[in-house]
Amino acid sequence: MKRISKVVFVLGTRFPTEKAYGTTTEFTAQAVRNSGFEVVVVTPKKDNSIPSELTVIALGGPLSLRIFDYIVFKSRKGFFELFVLLYSIRVILTFRNNSVCFWTRDIVAAYVLSSIGKYRVVCEIHRTPSGLRMVLLRRLAQRRKVILGPIGDFLDQEIPHSRNKMIKLPMAVNSTDLVEANHIHSREKTITYLGSASSSGNTISFKVLNDLAEWLKNHHREWKLELIGISEAEFYSQLKGEISSNIRLFGRLPREVALRKLRKSACGLVIYPEGSYFRDSFPVKIVEYAASGVAIVASDTHAHRRILEESRAKFFNLNSTESLFEAIESLVLDEEFRLRIATHAREWVSVMTYESRVRPVLDQLQL
Repeated sequence: MKRISKVVFVLGTRFPTEKAYGTTTEFTAQAVRNSGFEVVVVTPKKDNSIPSELTVIALGGPLSLRIFDYIVFKSRKGFFELFVLLYSIRVILTFRNNSVCFWTRDIVAAYVLSSIGKYRVVCEIHRTPSGLRMVLLRRLAQRRKVILGPIGDFLDQEIPHSRNKMIKLPMAVNSTDLVEANHIHSREKTITYLGSASSSGNTISFKVLNDLAEWLKNHHREWKLELIGISEAEFYSQLKGEISSNIRLFGRLPREVALRKLRKSACGLVIYPEGSYFRDSFPVKIVEYAASGVAIVASDTHAHRRILEESRAKFFNLNSTESLFEAIESLVLDEEFRLRIATHAREWVSVMTYESRVRPVLDQLQL
């Protein structure tokens, strides 16, 4: 088998982007490049307004782009598999070299890429698939040159595999994102929510955030709630009635600016609901919070319990505002407790760097 010298990250969506998948792709690819491999990111549409340190190639052909535009602007998701098929073939025709490994987050793309030319493929998996994608995933698990990379352990009971066939690829941080331990102690009285207004059509409840801000104003007036990634227009469009004066809305900020704000904050909120879509999720904000030294306050869900432990987060019942208020108050009133869970989370994430994320995969590729 020819030694792998180039890793091509195959995205079926726009890149670069400030969305979470853009962040993880950018830094995962940089870690692969820093390990001595040539790295290219291919995308149907390149956004030249956002900088990237990587070589980014737009490979959307006329037909595939027309389908892509139709999907994006008309929300015709049923056409996505056709787009992925055409796009994957174009990728193969562009990189005809068996020293190439393709790295993708799409199961259909992984199946096509590993079928034509028998290329080495890494398939990063972010949730349990269903229907056709589960059928294809089971077949991928039988292919010698394919590595499956789930972000958690949710596939262990679904897919028979060998130890080298499935390698966990949890969310990660840059080593430079890790705050010094003594910086955890010097914090403003701020609780921060970092994230967009919705995730794949699932809208975050702004009422919960507004109620929290109002409760803080009435009980701990010196504490403020900051929302990074949600604009004023988005926030006001969902709520009816008065908006709390204790909320600071910053909208979408460049990643470095957002992280600088996090490093000043005392607590970070993770408020995703329970449900089939979120059951396998691993929000990148969790590791960003941990690396920034904030005390994590997380809704008590299967996914959050899988990632976190009682020692590095304070859990609350998302269906009860009183539970959220009690969780926040326990951190506001007990600084020692707040610093302890923030420190434990910082210690936990210190080994979850992008370099450690890619190293087991790269070692396996070179066997």
